[in-house]
Amino acid sequence: MKYNPLLVFTTYNQIDMTRKCLEYACELGYDILVVDDHSTDGTQEYLFQTHTDAICKGERRGLTDSWNQAYKHWKGTDHSHLILCNNDVLIPKGAIEAMLSSHALVVPMTSYAGAGYVSKAQAIDFHVDVRNYDPIQSDDCQKIQNILSRGFKIAASWTGFCMCMNCRIVDYELPDGNLFDSDNVNVGNDDDLAHRVQAHLAIGAFVWHYKGRSFNKQIAGRDDLSRDYK
Repeated sequence: MKYNPLLVFTTYNQIDMTRKCLEYACELGYDILVVDDHSTDGTQEYLFQTHTDAICKGERRGLTDSWNQAYKHWKGTDHSHLILCNNDVLIPKGAIEAMLSSHALVVPMTSYAGAGYVSKAQAIDFHVDVRNYDPIQSDDCQKIQNILSRGFKIAASWTGFCMCMNCRIVDYELPDGNLFDSDNVNVGNDDDLAHRVQAHLAIGAFVWHYKGRSFNKQIAGRDDLSRDYK
């Protein structure tokens, strides 16, 4: 079966990081959509100038709203999978293919820092010796991807910086038609989904995640849209 994924990136400011992320992703050859949460740093102008398909909001509504808009847009297309990503990621060639499967929800491997302290099984460091690699460098990021073996296993805990879903995910919709609880403005959205659907970890997929760039690692106040966490 030939898969046809839609790769969606959510953005809010951080134009330099978004530019690097998209330049990397454009090499993958898949359809790309950006959902922008009313950036004010030139991101929307950049998306227009580069002819990037985008949903640009007229006001800030938060990350969860961006994920829900991406999900509803995807359901109206013929794409086999939806891959939701933050803009602070680098995706090497081969990672997307390793995530595509019949599982409703799949998450990739990443760096230990990118996985976070609650998602150790998702950290590449626990599976492959990468001490001689610097994942932030494009060549090394690709080298790590190239040495991974394909396969999936149940993810007891995971972080939602990159999530691959197929059409089975619609079985886990909320009554309002959203996939994510809109009460979680910026945080708690992946945890909420984790309570409804068991994720599978793609041990053959590596995605570099900077972690904490969107909110500067600040926990308190991350759902307050009146403050600008950059």
